[in-house]
Amino acid sequence: MYFCPDCALLEGMLSYFPDLRKLLDIRYIAYERPRTEIVALLGEEHQNCPLLIIDENIVFAHNYADLKTVNGIRFLNSGTAIAQFLANQYGFSMPHP
Repeated sequence: MYFCPDCALLEGMLSYFPDLRKLLDIRYIAYERPRTEIVALLGEEHQNCPLLIIDENIVFAHNYADLKTVNGIRFLNSGTAIAQFLANQYGFSMPHP
């Protein structure tokens, strides 16, 4: 009945920039909750998708206001924030404002 606009934004970005897929470990999970794989890492309150878990060794090119940390794991869980991060970090185009 519905689709996720944030997920569609990121799928679009991945289709425009196929080399971006090679830089990421992309995992698709079922829509139904609880999303046990995410809950195990971040807790029940942070199981929204899309979700980008950022490796601890990544040095940020910019400051990210939407960046969250739980259990020592850094992540973004907004499609726009993820797209901006990927564009900034890896030199891909930004979403149009």
